[in-house]
Amino acid sequence: MALTITNLSKVYPNGVRALKNLSLTIGNNMFGLLGPNGAGKSSLMRTIATLQDPDAGSIDLDGMNVLMQKGEVRKLLGYLPQELSLSQDVRSGHAEPPRHTERRYGGG
Repeated sequence: MALTITNLSKVYPNGVRALKNLSLTIGNNMFGLLGPNGAGKSSLMRTIATLQDPDAGSIDLDGMNVLMQKGEVRKLLGYLPQELSLSQDVRSGHAEPPRHTERRYGGG
């Protein structure tokens, strides 16, 4: 399964530029993503995992347009960040946590 990223850019509303014209091709092999805090690793992974949209660029996963075929990509790709963050509503008790987080955070 090949991943091709072309001219990917992301600037957050606070002005932080997380990704700037990133282009990368990863073939059917293992790949490590290393860098200091603030380098854009999490922004890249969240974008590939369809959890946020880029401001510009494209992502192709084995012939699928990741940005246009999010549902199909989510059937193939799993993403587990190092630190799982829950929304403020869930942390404050105003919303139900997703079922998969109940055991980890002491619910149900």
